[in-house]
Amino acid sequence: MLNRQHLFSTSPWTSITNVSANTRQTLKDLANISPYTVPLVAAAYVLSIPLLAAVGIIVSAHISIAFLAHVFIALMLIVSARQMRGMECLVHEASHYNFSRRNKGLNDFMADVLCAWPMLSTVSNYRRSHMDHHRLIGTAADVCHQRYVKHSMDQLDRTSRLRFILGVLKKYPYYAVSWLQGIGTDRKAFFSFVV
Repeated sequence: MLNRQHLFSTSPWTSITNVSANTRQTLKDLANISPYTVPLVAAAYVLSIPLLAAVGIIVSAHISIAFLAHVFIALMLIVSARQMRGMECLVHEASHYNFSRRNKGLNDFMADVLCAWPMLSTVSNYRRSHMDHHRLIGTAADVCHQRYVKHSMDQLDRTSRLRFILGVLKKYPYYAVSWLQGIGTDRKAFFSFVV
């Protein structure tokens, strides 16, 4: 069972390499999913974003109090951002060939169109840095660990949840830009998606 207090008391990098063989096997077993699940979820994420935008525009146009209209639009933006984060997670899944294990080209094509291009990346760009992360996890050469240290994420005040959350919020914009650069965010991918 996950110890919630542990999340706020130590750095996640201290024990990441001490995973038992039993735990590794359990994680592998959990990764066995239907080949249709991930692409269907990806399509739902992609379709939900313009749908949310349309609902936001229609509803806010019918709200007579300007403040409430702005609040509703802000809510729709937050929900859309959450959906976009889900798409980023699906790019991660595709980097492990979870869209199509039998046809790697089809895997990358579906993931690029449904998830990566809208996130201004490609699965192959993401996979390059992500596989380095897996190969070097927990070491000083791990790109994720380097980013974590570069932005002093290990120095966050963990004496309370509020201080921890405020610290994360303060560092997040810089960390996010660094992460986007690290996963190979690509302007060419954006133009491929738009055109």
